[in-house]
Amino acid sequence: MSSRTVLSATVFFLAAISAAVAQSPVEQDYERQQLKLQEAIVMAAGSTRAALVLPISALENPLVAKSISPIVKDPESSLAIEGYDPVGYFTEGKAMLGDPAYNAEYHGAVFYFASAEHRQMFMKTPQKYIPAYGGYCTETLAAGALTPASPVHWTIHGDRLFLTRSAKTNEVFREKRAASISAADQSWAQIAIADNYNIRAHGN
Repeated sequence: MSSRTVLSATVFFLAAISAAVAQSPVEQDYERQQLKLQEAIVMAAGSTRAALVLPISALENPLVAKSISPIVKDPESSLAIEGYDPVGYFTEGKAMLGDPAYNAEYHGAVFYFASAEHRQMFMKTPQKYIPAYGGYCTETLAAGALTPASPVHWTIHGDRLFLTRSAKTNEVFREKRAASISAADQSWAQIAIADNYNIRAHGN
């Protein structure tokens, strides 16, 4: 698959979702930033190894799955969840940016924390705090595709952190979370990237 084909598919996928959901100016700006990131990733790699918007069927191919990071991260800095503190969701009940001074690397992904205490908590049990499905959108995954989520649209359910790609998507997820989690778990179990870094469906 050429980089042009992958890029076209990525743009179409994101455009289709954006058109289906009424978004605020803030969300629209976020979508534009995400689209630029997607374009940069695809153009830099020139192949499916960097295509982060893919149907699960494509990821059943071990070669494709092996090339996709099981933790969503910036392709240049390896920063995970856009620098948000993964522990803060649990301890403070909100999405909060981390401080670069407090950082930790976990299987190639760099996480920032709001305090040394949060960093210590993460280092002790990282699987407890890493977003479900490595930070990919739960609702999209439940629908059978893989796309990055937004760190500001989140839900904690059953001691797991779930991220979604927009406020509207998060509302949908919260309305049918049990069914969505079940479907997302099944999709995640189908693809090999979950095994690359031992990122299990339930984080165990």
